[in-house]
Amino acid sequence: MKNKFRVLTYHEVNDPINFRVQMLYLKNEWNPTSIKSLEMSLLAKDELTDKAVLLTFDDADESVYRNGLPILKELKIPFTVFVITSLIGTDKPFWWDQAAYLDLDVRKLKEMKNSERLIIIEEAIRISRKDEIRKTQLNLKQLEEIEMAGGTIACHTHSHPMLNQCDYKTIENEIVDCRKILQKNNFAGFRYFAYPNGSLSKKAEKILKQNGFKLAFLFNHQLSSSLEHPLRLSRLSVNSNTKIFKYKFILSGWHSKLLPIKKLFI
Repeated sequence: MKNKFRVLTYHEVNDPINFRVQMLYLKNEWNPTSIKSLEMSLLAKDELTDKAVLLTFDDADESVYRNGLPILKELKIPFTVFVITSLIGTDKPFWWDQAAYLDLDVRKLKEMKNSERLIIIEEAIRISRKDEIRKTQLNLKQLEEIEMAGGTIACHTHSHPMLNQCDYKTIENEIVDCRKILQKNNFAGFRYFAYPNGSLSKKAEKILKQNGFKLAFLFNHQLSSSLEHPLRLSRLSVNSNTKIFKYKFILSGWHSKLLPIKKLFI
């Protein structure tokens, strides 16, 4: 595990009791670090603090603010929330939740060209007899509270398309618009990025570099390496309901090593 560190990825915090157990474990047994500290260490090629771990949340789900923030604030654990800027302060659902609600195959939609995905969802909405689905999204004031409590608000594109299914101009607009909104509202993490669905795109990577982004994160359930490119950092996937014995196993790094072997027998 030499030259390795951990970046954890959550999406929701729906089990605050178990989440507290996880955070106490991180606080007592690991060294939670801020994304800024990670940036400084990686770019300066300094050796990372022993047992360094970065905590991240994709999509800025409302449960992170409601259930996660009080615990993180109490324990003074730094963390990063990657935000979809087109949803800030709205009651719009995540597009994948809307697609599932409309009985569409989300997995297939993620594999389609972005223009085709948008057309299919729009047509399904038009012909559906179901009531509109709504979801409370975090507003600017709540995002500011997160930063005041030790969090960092960072970029997760403007509307969360699969960047590897987008043309160059769409990718550029998604990244630049997201950065501009966060920078305009004085959020510190406008130079940090998480690829939607963890899907690496060389076009996106080029645009990130051109626009001054310092770190970008995948979603590949692997340990990160201080030798990796800073725009291709790996992350481990966990949930707030992950039992503590499995949580410890994931953090050890062995879960990532054994998972591919397990899949061979499924």
